[in-house]
Amino acid sequence: MSDYIKNSYEQLPISVQKIIADNINPGYIYILDHPSYDKKLKISRATNLKKRLQTHSCSHVIPPKMIYTIFCANHKIAESIIHQKLSKYHYKCMSAREFFQIDLNEAIKIIESVVTSINNPLVIDTTNDIICAPDLSVY
Repeated sequence: MSDYIKNSYEQLPISVQKIIADNINPGYIYILDHPSYDKKLKISRATNLKKRLQTHSCSHVIPPKMIYTIFCANHKIAESIIHQKLSKYHYKCMSAREFFQIDLNEAIKIIESVVTSINNPLVIDTTNDIICAPDLSVY
């Protein structure tokens, strides 16, 4: 965090600082591929990519490949919005959470659009105690 933002943040009322802190949840959005997924992509989130990949590798003889990752300031909100935008591609099977039948490039385009919106920095106006965040209502 830059000194300017840090100093501006510290000048905000404590209640506003808490709202910001409670809504920052950094992590990654990732896409996994595996022959057993039958042309479906697993799109999910994690804070530790290596650990997450190890978890998935335990259930397969051939480990899945992490074919795409992107950092996000709030990966929980990002995943929720991404899954909502991809709902028409969702593979509807009881055991298939987070699996989507979608072209990889199209999935990446949607993911990057959502993550870019979330990663836009907060605009802090300490003169008027105003915080402007990216408009997520469009999703």
